[in-house]
Amino acid sequence: MIHYSINYIFNRFHKQFFYSSFVFFFFFQAEDGIRDLVRSRGLGDVYKRQEYEGTFPLPEAQLDRFLMRIKLGYPQLSDEIRILELQQMHHPIEDIGIVADVEELLAVQEEVKSIFVSPAVKRYIVELVRATRDHQDVYLGSSPRGSLGLFRSGQVKAAMQGRDYVLPDDIKYLAPIILSHRIMVQPASRLRNLSAEQVVTEVLGYLPVPSKELAVKK
Repeated sequence: MIHYSINYIFNRFHKQFFYSSFVFFFFFQAEDGIRDLVRSRGLGDVYKRQEYEGTFPLPEAQLDRFLMRIKLGYPQLSDEIRILELQQMHHPIEDIGIVADVEELLAVQEEVKSIFVSPAVKRYIVELVRATRDHQDVYLGSSPRGSLGLFRSGQVKAAMQGRDYVLPDDIKYLAPIILSHRIMVQPASRLRNLSAEQVVTEVLGYLPVPSKELAVKK
């Protein structure tokens, strides 16, 4: 039932949303009276570097509430040509309709929770997050919200790929976009142009990875 429900809704979503947006849609961490809104609709923000006048960076405690940070960059040449073609006669947003109701989304949210995460993968998640706190170039490492974000997003990624268990590769794939915005790099390291993304990549490179056999449900 779980694979059918998730794949059914995802197939209805994929023409209108990026895969990463779908993960974000389901598991944004929310507090302070807005949880009911987020459970059914999700919540996000867009930051453009060239439009920061009169604004202030979010405090680390606020950034930590966002499940992931995705850097889109510029489209490829062929994609940008496609953008022109799609908007030649009308805007694509005019074709967007309802693809799933709230009840379906909430049902899938509950089903995803049953995706198996082995003790070895759970330990890998926590060791990965703790390694960001102990890194010599890091002033402030990821909070436990980073562990929870990897745990939940790993379940979603596994389900979308038709599996009922999370692999270490799922966690490695998600770690940069789940953890980077939760890490503060030391000032001296920033002067060397070291980024939080590079810190996560470095940690992923040396941290022992559990075998696939330990991740599969027995």
